[in-house]
Amino acid sequence: MRFEHEEQIARPPADVFAFLSEPANLPRWQSGVVETRRDSEGAMSVGARFTEVRTFAGRRVESQLEVTELEPPRVFSLRVVSGPVRLTVRHVLEPFEGGTRLRAVGEGEPGGSVPIPGPLLARAVKKQARSDFAALKRLLEAS
Repeated sequence: MRFEHEEQIARPPADVFAFLSEPANLPRWQSGVVETRRDSEGAMSVGARFTEVRTFAGRRVESQLEVTELEPPRVFSLRVVSGPVRLTVRHVLEPFEGGTRLRAVGEGEPGGSVPIPGPLLARAVKKQARSDFAALKRLLEAS
């Protein structure tokens, strides 16, 4: 399963990066995420972990994520280390027409506990990414 999404946001890359790389902000722009908690102390860094709790296929599920790349304000990458879907997502931010071009690329595979066939899950993930990144854009441009 793979998705790619690009969004142009009328905010500087540093602002977008700061918001995007803070796990506590996930429930504000990712539908389904109801809670996050940091599992690592200190500032966000490569190797830092956090847990997200979301509703998925009608169930409440937890996933632990790990930061794999952190190059402010250009690159922020994560991988799911435990949870129903094994996924990596790489966010690349670059200046664009006075704002930011954000490109997200995700790849992953459903685990055995996912009750949705792979092709249906891939379509759902792509649709959700479009919706979530549009929400991120609206939120950041409104502030």
